[in-house]
Amino acid sequence: MNKLAVYHISDIPYAYAKNVNTLTIRIRTAKNDLNNCYIYYKDRFGDESFIKKEMYLISEGELYSYYEADLSVAKNRYKYIFELIDKNNVSYILDERGFRKSTYEYIDANSFHFPYISADDVYNENKILQEAIVYQIFPDRFFKGFNKSNPKTISEWEMKI
Repeated sequence: MNKLAVYHISDIPYAYAKNVNTLTIRIRTAKNDLNNCYIYYKDRFGDESFIKKEMYLISEGELYSYYEADLSVAKNRYKYIFELIDKNNVSYILDERGFRKSTYEYIDANSFHFPYISADDVYNENKILQEAIVYQIFPDRFFKGFNKSNPKTISEWEMKI
């Protein structure tokens, strides 16, 4: 497995609130490098054990594959790690400090964290903007204004070059 291609941070676009009850997590790996990708997650302060969920391939580029999963816990406070299984069926655990052996016993200690999802964290799409035509008008392009502040390299309108 190409460990240098693996990338995840607990911030947009790799971790974001889909709605007030759902956290979407992504991870980047080298293209065609994995057999399976799993995420283990739970409430950040809970005593319960981790929930295992398979991550699904959502996109591939020339160099990378992207896996994604939607998570949900009762209080919207998340702690999670990844299990990556390469083409040789070797299992790797990825936490906030890097790769660990698959038998790593303190997976709670160095997990990725997403502190909390509040309603303000959720992107509310404005439907009217999808169909709107927006014009950006820059008045300084039409009139040079105060001539003493213009650079010497500006030519007069309709001047031959």
